[in-house]
Amino acid sequence: MMKKLIAILPLLFCMTFTAMAEVVTTWLSDAVVPGEQTRLFIILTDGSIGRQDPLPRVKGASMHWISQGNYIRWPGSPNQSAFLMAIEVTPDEAGTVQIPSLTLKTNNGRTYTTPPQTLTVYPYSAIKWNTLNMNGTTVPYGMLWHVDNQKPYVHQPDRCELKIYAPEHILEYTIPTITTSNLAAWRFEPTLAELLRGQPRGSVLYRGVNWNVMTFQSAFFPLRAGEVTASGTVTARAILPEADPLIASFSRMEMLVEMAIPEVKITAQELPEGAPASFTNAVGNFRISASTDARDLSANEPITVKIKVEGSGNIHSINCPSLTDASNWKLYPPNKLDPSQNTRTTQGTVEFQQMLRPIAQTDAIPSFELTFFDPSTQQYKTVTTAPIPLEWKASAITGASAGTGAPATPPPAGTIPVAEMTDIYGMAPAVIMNTLTSPAHWGWYFLAYIPAVVLLGMALIRYIRKVQKESFTARERMRSFKKLASTPRQASSTEFLRAAGNFIESYIPPSKQNEEMKTILQLRDDRAFQPSGTVDELPHAERQNILQSIKRTIAKLPLLLLGAILAASLSAMPGHAAETDETGIRAYEQGEYTKAIDYFNKQSENPNLSKSARAYACFGTGNSYYRLNKPGLAALNYRRALELSPYFTEAKSNLQFIERKEGAILPPNTTENQWLTYISHDALVPIAILSGAVMLTFLALLTVSRRHGVLLTILATLSGLVTVAAVMNYIMYPETPESIPPDRLLVVTKKTPARHAADMSSPALMTLPESTPLILRAERGSWYYASTFQNTPVWIPKTDAQPL
Repeated sequence: MMKKLIAILPLLFCMTFTAMAEVVTTWLSDAVVPGEQTRLFIILTDGSIGRQDPLPRVKGASMHWISQGNYIRWPGSPNQSAFLMAIEVTPDEAGTVQIPSLTLKTNNGRTYTTPPQTLTVYPYSAIKWNTLNMNGTTVPYGMLWHVDNQKPYVHQPDRCELKIYAPEHILEYTIPTITTSNLAAWRFEPTLAELLRGQPRGSVLYRGVNWNVMTFQSAFFPLRAGEVTASGTVTARAILPEADPLIASFSRMEMLVEMAIPEVKITAQELPEGAPASFTNAVGNFRISASTDARDLSANEPITVKIKVEGSGNIHSINCPSLTDASNWKLYPPNKLDPSQNTRTTQGTVEFQQMLRPIAQTDAIPSFELTFFDPSTQQYKTVTTAPIPLEWKASAITGASAGTGAPATPPPAGTIPVAEMTDIYGMAPAVIMNTLTSPAHWGWYFLAYIPAVVLLGMALIRYIRKVQKESFTARERMRSFKKLASTPRQASSTEFLRAAGNFIESYIPPSKQNEEMKTILQLRDDRAFQPSGTVDELPHAERQNILQSIKRTIAKLPLLLLGAILAASLSAMPGHAAETDETGIRAYEQGEYTKAIDYFNKQSENPNLSKSARAYACFGTGNSYYRLNKPGLAALNYRRALELSPYFTEAKSNLQFIERKEGAILPPNTTENQWLTYISHDALVPIAILSGAVMLTFLALLTVSRRHGVLLTILATLSGLVTVAAVMNYIMYPETPESIPPDRLLVVTKKTPARHAADMSSPALMTLPESTPLILRAERGSWYYASTFQNTPVWIPKTDAQPL
């Protein structure tokens, strides 16, 4: 049965495994009923145009070409279009239809041969019929289940199809919702839905009615032996049927209807006994290989091994192959690369990334092994990789001798120059971001103008006081206080405390009442509202202390008001990097880089977090991509971190290290550029704002006091010159990755040829290494028109670069 399964795998089930194949075939539906029209798609993946020669006669079906073929974007080769041809097949009777190999000739003189095809034809009785109630009208519909293997083994993938037979009232379907019992089912999707830009359908004439046929394909994975089932529902958009054709031609009322999916049953077989200890859950037929970019081994320094698994079976649910001899190694949790690929495939390739580090001297990476059950031979098999010999050397970072422990991450940033770095900096504690981060917005630098504003305010107040010494409120407050202070000594404590409490509540806002005021109010409540004759008299000294406390508080009211405004402003500042989710850091430190990327991406895209926290998350994403051997994406995220936090030292060092390692094409290092870029572009605006604040402060001092007038004038002039110089430098600053707006900066994420035109056949001007920054000039379809920082215009596919 596995051999039959491999022979009839459709396009989507061999996409990842046969990316280099030149001809691929797939059915619109693997199973039909007599008279149902289905299609056999033939795709020439190299873009050759096939000739539609006469088709052979086959028993039990008629065949003919439809359309002239058209180009589609083939997922296996995203930079090249594929040519799609279609044959319409209509069977005559139940059973099977055998279509022999077809020979195709193309416009370039090449010849291609398709593999033989088998089409299953069910009798009409296999369709299970049901009805819908649409606005009082009963509308029938039918469904048909097709599975390749009615008795699969546990964990063995079993391709299946759900076919819906509906009248023309049904326009469009959602993805079916499947409920299973002891059965895993991947997402049900139409055949070639994305490539054909719609939901391709067949049709059949049955009982005098023309039925549209919709096919959804997926795969079942039994989780235990015995009978397992699946059923569910699917929602469709339908037109309400009208009895009067004249009304139907003018009226088009639509509604959503829910269609019940009948139950399908499969009997799963238990795996045979005698499984080796290394067997986990792999069922099928696989082969494995291992490779690494490491050139040598050093004590306690981690390396990464990429393990590739190819074959057919439960390829997307198997576990990573294990190390045959782990006695000299510390293993980290493996990562599955590109986990978002189409998991409905039962044949293809998956890759794992295993990080490990030697804990004792060794001369090779041991073999990896995978044990699987092969249903075609009904035997357990074990495949292994060859050991990878590597030379044992001293630590690349510390120069430690063989067998001596070395740190797993480089020293803190700044202790070694970028030119001597041998690896990226690891994840530093998130709290360091408090000292790395500039204000959340450049407007915060204007807080430096507060001293100048205060001095100018003092000068203004001095002038106003000459015209009007006190406001009406201030006069009223002082008049009431004088009245309180003149309370006769013979007045009782109750009268005095009530008067003091009334003054505080009337003239001191609750938000400005300090602990002394609250103590006085509490004393008033405790002693002034008791029956007469039960309250002890307050000594005169204590009364004077209460009056002095109130006097000090009302004298500070203007300053308290200013402090409240500043506190409210500072409270609006975002939090610090401590908000970063520690889950991402733990995943990174455990070697689960794909999981770390997911966590860090959520943090970096969270607008409620501070810039420092988001910058730290981008830094973690960059580190994780680098460990996954994707330096282009790592450089992109380091630049995003620097965009959020320009003074993030580790991110800047890691970016420069990757650019040096990958040979990125950077701005020319001319004398003019060195002079203008001596101060970073991000620092020029803060310098201009702060030096302007210093200048204004000195000028304000001149208005308040004439003392040291010459010195203040000189300092104000120097500050003004610094402000002018910073503004001029900002205007004249050359084009660098830091000075380009983020929406115009591209980063090359995949090594790619820079072409003369937006055409894959156009000659390549140069090869752009990963991490190279580019200036985006325009977008044309699936191409970017950009220029390097050495002013070379280029065209590159959008798949090979991303905007900042």
